[in-house]
Parts: sequence; structure tokens; C-alpha cells
Amino acid sequence: LAIAKAFLPVLQGGFGGSWSALCLDEGDRQVVVATHGDSPFRVGKCVNPGMMAGRPVQAMPCWHGDLRQATLLLDAAQPLRPEYLAVLAELADRLATLLWARRQDEDQASLAARCAELEGHLARVSKVSALALLSAGLFHELHNPLLITGSYLETMSDELAILGQLTEAVEAGRADDLAVLSDSYDLSKAVARLRNAQQEGRHALRQAAMVLRDFRAVAGDFPAEGAYDVGALCEEVVRLVRPTFAPAVAIRLTSAAVVPVTIRRSALHQILLNLIINACQAAGQGGHVQISLGCDGAGVMITVGNDGATVDPAILPLIFQPFVTTKATSGGTGLGLAICRQLIEPVGGRIEVEAQAAWTTFRVHLPIVSLQQ
Repeated sequence: LAIAKAFLPVLQGGFGGSWSALCLDEGDRQVVVATHGDSPFRVGKCVNPGMMAGRPVQAMPCWHGDLRQATLLLDAAQPLRPEYLAVLAELADRLATLLWARRQDEDQASLAARCAELEGHLARVSKVSALALLSAGLFHELHNPLLITGSYLETMSDELAILGQLTEAVEAGRADDLAVLSDSYDLSKAVARLRNAQQEGRHALRQAAMVLRDFRAVAGDFPAEGAYDVGALCEEVVRLVRPTFAPAVAIRLTSAAVVPVTIRRSALHQILLNLIINACQAAGQGGHVQISLGCDGAGVMITVGNDGATVDPAILPLIFQPFVTTKATSGGTGLGLAICRQLIEPVGGRIEVEAQAAWTTFRVHLPIVSLQQ
């Protein structure tokens, strides 16, 4: 403390003996104790000068504004002289300010930890919201290839049934049945139909597997992070979102070759998903969404634009703040764009918005991976 030198003669002249230190109670932090030897006092209330456990006590509250931060409790061998009390009063004021500042730091640290916890929770809520929105599209995308696969399986079953009859006729030596079947059934064409059914069915199952893989990425089940193709990731997200909004919204992607970026694949997937879903919802029936990917002077730039209703100019400066939404009446939470910014800025990127009369565009600028990285 700045008045430590002035406080030393107070301890010596007012109390004598060997004093250890002033201590802050680490429990409730309500008391500052001047200890004599190995016997510290711990009290929670301001007490008047008097006797405690047979020993004279001088207590001095430490105020910061209207709040008592602590009580300076001194075990006095004799009544304190006025000049000593003046020094102790100054010490109490300084001590109260220090305690107040410490509590402010602790409160801010606790608040920051709570905010980080809530931000993580909000990110999970946003992801669940995206899952719910895309579930109908997932059903459609799975239904079609599985329906096609079932149709080809029926074709294969019919062809195999006829081939089974031919086999039985050959094995039993029934020439008449074999002749009838041979006249009405072209074996070479049947084999071609079976091969085609096998190939088309396999293609449909691969398509279904791709849909499940893309949807799994939304749920957060990503492969190990590493180098990845940004263009392929954009195509993956568009492929995932399109069934939910097509044919009402026309989605177009133009992609140029780009270099690797510093942001994690899972984070960029979440950013693209939020921006493209927002654009499709804003475009509405008969609207258009344009997504482009390319390189600018400093890195990679991704733009997502739509020709729907423009953003209110009053909201535009706050658009990336949590809970600011243009879709409050339709269930918007105002979390998607805030999460995008929280994922982009830590890697040195930035996100911008531009609203014109008939077009709203979001631009994401991402730094590239250096040669050293």
C-alpha cells in the first residue's frame, strides 16, 4: 500500500509485539484482520471498541461509497492515539477501494465465463433449429433414392423369377415349356435389364448415403479436422439446403478455385448453413439466392445474396448482434448471424452486409493458410 510506511509506526506504537500481516478472509471476504502472533480474529460485523475474548479490540469499517467492503479488526494492547486512528482511517479507505476493485474483477470474470457458456448454448440451439428446418428436406432426399432402389429391386425380382422358370425347365427337360419361355423372353435383354437395375439401384443408395453424410455434418459429426476443399464444402451445404426450399427458391452457386483457409471446416460449414438458410427464407416464393466463392486480394471471399425483402436500415448496424432478427414474427431467434461473426473474427476474418433496393448481400472474408502453416 502507498501508506505502508506510515502504518508501521501505528502497529509498533499502538500494539507492540510482532505483527504478521493484514489478511483478507477468503471465505465471505467480509473482514480484514490484523493478526497478533498466530491468533487472527474473524468476525462478520462491524464491532465497536471493546473487549473480545478478554482482549481489547478496535474495529474500523472499510467503506466504498455506501457499501461496507470489510472491517479492519485490530487487537489493541492500549487505546489508540488520534494520530494512529487517522492513519488507520486512511488505510481503511484505501483498503475498501482495493477490495471493491477486486470484487469487480471477480464479478467481471464470472460474467465473462457465464457469457461464454451461454454463447455455446446458443450455438447449440441454432444448430438444433437448423436440423429441425432441414428435416423435411432430408425426408424428401432419402425418400426418392430409396423409392428408386425399391423399384429396381422389384424389377430384378421379376427378372430373376423368369430366369428361375427357365432354369427349372432346362433341369427338368421340359422342352415345350422351354420353347414357350424362349420365344417370349430375350435372355440377353434380361441380363442387360438386371445390370442396369443393379447400377441404378447402387447409384440411388450412394445418393442416400451422401444425403445422410451431409445431414450428419449439420449435427456436428464431422471427420477429423484438416485440409479441405472449400468449393466442395459450399456444394455440400447447397445440396443439403436446396431440397428444403426448392422449387420455391432458386439457388445458384458459382465457384472458382480457391486456396485453403485458416478456419476449421466445421466452423465454415456452420457459417455457410446459417447464411444460405437465412437467404432462402428472405428470398421467399419465387426468389433467388446467389452464392459465389473466389479469391480477393487478401484471402478468400464468400458472398451470399438474395432478392427478397431488404433489411430495415435501422436494424442494419445491429444485424450481427445476438437476438437482433428480421424474422421475429416467423420464429427467428437472431442467433445465426451473431454465431457467424463469433466464428469468423477469431481467425482474423470479417463479415459484412450490404442492402440495396432489390438485393441483400453478405460477404465473408477469410484469411488463407500461409506456407509456414
